[in-house]
Amino acid sequence: MVKEDEEKIDPKMTFNPALQYFAQMVVHKITNPEQAEVVPPMNQNIEEYVRPDREMFQEAEEEIAEFESKFDLQKVEEGDGEAKEKKRVYWKDIIAKEEEKVERMAEEAEAERLKFGGGKDDGEGDVKEISSVNPIADFSKMIKDRKVDRVGEAISQMQKMIERFIINSLKGDLFDKGIECIKELRKACVEEDEAPSFNRFAEQIKKKHGKGDDATTNFFFRMVKEKITLITKHESKLSSMIGQEEANEFLDVEIG
Repeated sequence: MVKEDEEKIDPKMTFNPALQYFAQMVVHKITNPEQAEVVPPMNQNIEEYVRPDREMFQEAEEEIAEFESKFDLQKVEEGDGEAKEKKRVYWKDIIAKEEEKVERMAEEAEAERLKFGGGKDDGEGDVKEISSVNPIADFSKMIKDRKVDRVGEAISQMQKMIERFIINSLKGDLFDKGIECIKELRKACVEEDEAPSFNRFAEQIKKKHGKGDDATTNFFFRMVKEKITLITKHESKLSSMIGQEEANEFLDVEIG
């Protein structure tokens, strides 16, 4: 959102709504596979670029009229059947094409997940990589893999996935996924005596994503709201040195 009126039509200050909506649909289909066939409503922040600013255009009516007068438009008759026809491009056509791309990308992502065993419910196949399609299920399978110790690798991959959800969010639209993942990560770190790994990661999130007072852009705000704090020595006697008071202080911040 821009503050100065003269910036409202500056190309450098305006996002392409078609690309933004396309990105929104890609994220929706990947993070919500059960609703892959549903086209999500356009994000309000994207929609603002589609709706014209009536007040701004009304104030510029004279300039717009003068601009139009400088161009004498003439109708050009279409050629015969052999001539190439120029068709008007509609938003629905653009979106339809983008949906096809999204569908292909979703299918490729699903195929990749199945390649690593992420889509098998019968327990067969080893999961070696956490996908954005179903990160919690993939993480759980890696943690519980007793043939090969993948605990450290699983924790590292889940941390990276959470970071992806944070930085790729548009006004916090992926924060719910991130919160679900960090809850699962904390639970696993308690069970596997990996408290230091989680606590370091939580401190990093607070430092990197705990700025500002807007709940839509501050991921740590959501952690505070969900009371996701450091793992204490009461929870993990073998690996944590954090007392309850320090864990409470970790969430004791002022956020508007």
